[in-house]
Amino acid sequence: MSHVTLDELKDAPVAIRNVLIEIITGEQLQETWTQHGVYTDTYYLTYLYETINLQDGTTSKINKAITAMKYDGVSLTEQASIADCNSNNNSYWHDTANQLLYVHLDDGATVDPSVANVLVAYFKMFFSNKGVYFNDNYYEPYVSGAPGIRQNTDHLLTGKSDIGGGNLVFVNTSGFFDVIIEKFIWSNRKITILYGGEDLPYNEYGDGFTGIIIDKSWSIITVTFNIKNIRKQLLRQIPEELYTTNEYPNLAEWVIGLPKAIAYGTFDNINAVKAIPIDESYGTDQVQYSIAGNLIFSLDGLFCSSKPA
Repeated sequence: MSHVTLDELKDAPVAIRNVLIEIITGEQLQETWTQHGVYTDTYYLTYLYETINLQDGTTSKINKAITAMKYDGVSLTEQASIADCNSNNNSYWHDTANQLLYVHLDDGATVDPSVANVLVAYFKMFFSNKGVYFNDNYYEPYVSGAPGIRQNTDHLLTGKSDIGGGNLVFVNTSGFFDVIIEKFIWSNRKITILYGGEDLPYNEYGDGFTGIIIDKSWSIITVTFNIKNIRKQLLRQIPEELYTTNEYPNLAEWVIGLPKAIAYGTFDNINAVKAIPIDESYGTDQVQYSIAGNLIFSLDGLFCSSKPA
């Protein structure tokens, strides 16, 4: 049955469903480059398709259309022509029509990329649970079933969050990953999972997950990526200071490990934490509280059990 929207596919009692996996991987370029005869600050090499020989006797062609490049950890600027590349230090242009990659590296003087320290090219790889084409990209049919993904969200202000993640399993009976698993870069690389199926166009596939690859493992017939939600790169414990018994020996047990609030601007309804002793010069009959981990300039009111103090 034909479905033209994702909502139609979701409502269908019986339908063929697909999962698309897009991974931005990369590799360090340790090749011999050729200096251009006219644009002499620019070097080039043939770079786009790579044919690999698999253990089952077949071959597979990988399309390495570059999405970004880095030289010694610094991003190169993408250009639109060889002339632009030659005019701009630390830049690149990938002429995919002619399968040529041009780079212009400069560390105060033009650098031959053949002897550059670390030059990395990044590109997308495409996988699915069945072989399909979208936007002239072939999605290799190596995905084993539906990815096992969880996503939970806790309140960010508590300083704790359960970041979604899971495992993604690929079939490796042909030995495809045996060839590329150590050749390409996987750790901390971005991964996107899209859901759809039947004859849906690419723009109707739903975003299922965006994350990064944490680590990988493999057996004779499978490769497994452990993945985390991309928010892991953006989150830190907020605030960074916690209530501890080292600082406040008489903390109530339920308070230990709680984060100190960060109060900038106007902040309503801060819960005060009984934290004795803060200052030993205070009398023992005086109750002392901590309300934030940073300086507070003024208080407009105090409430005890919802009553003004």
